[in-house]
Amino acid sequence: SIAAYNTTFKMLIKYFKDIYINDISVEDFEEWKDALLKEGGRMNCTINKHMTYTKDFIKFAVDRHLLVHNNAKPLSLLDETQDKQDRKQEVENYSLSDVEKILNYTYKSPVYNKIYKIALYSALRQNEINSLTQDNIVQDKETGIYYFNITKSKSVAGVRKVPIHKDILEMVLATSFPLMPNMSKNAFSKTVRYHLYKVIEEGQGQNFHTFRATFIERSVKANIDKVNSIFMLQEIVGHAKGETALTLDTYAKGFDIDLLQDIVDKVDY
Repeated sequence: SIAAYNTTFKMLIKYFKDIYINDISVEDFEEWKDALLKEGGRMNCTINKHMTYTKDFIKFAVDRHLLVHNNAKPLSLLDETQDKQDRKQEVENYSLSDVEKILNYTYKSPVYNKIYKIALYSALRQNEINSLTQDNIVQDKETGIYYFNITKSKSVAGVRKVPIHKDILEMVLATSFPLMPNMSKNAFSKTVRYHLYKVIEEGQGQNFHTFRATFIERSVKANIDKVNSIFMLQEIVGHAKGETALTLDTYAKGFDIDLLQDIVDKVDY
């Protein structure tokens, strides 16, 4: 995003100051990377993002003849193996006791209970929940099944139909959408995070995205004996199906809504 590149650009300016950009060698960029590493507080993957943005930025300038040489091209990236291992070991999905606390907590407004319930029982992304309108609550004409019709997404796989779980169907049908009218993406993110951390301890790696991970974990356990359950789950949560996508999406037109409903309803807390 523009904001991400802007952050990296400000860091470059702070470190290199008024040095002419064509005079910055790959060794200079490597020293900047080492300086970020010595500062501490950043994971290797975060520093690598800044290095990647820098390389992209310099390449953009060279391709348009704004710079002569791409001195950042040979810039090496840090090893992220330990970062991945740490995240895997430290960040856990919500336990059943966590879920119980989140769903039963008395928030400032009952709208937060609805937001967290939808997240836990549908694995909708934060922005997808914020963007829901009455038009996104649709009933299938053939089966009568109600589903969230996600029509806008950052990826093709994200455009999908998510059956509404039986345990929240009554609540969803009785609710007026959008849940927080006229609230921006950033403001929505801030407020749902603030209220979530009234129940869940902040800084332990668990966040709003953990709802999706928890849903997926519970679904896999509940549907482990079903043929194609993983592919159906991928369709529900909006993940690409890899090499199977062409067959399942283009030719088979995805899975029937009643099959997806069965996968969703098996999730139990």
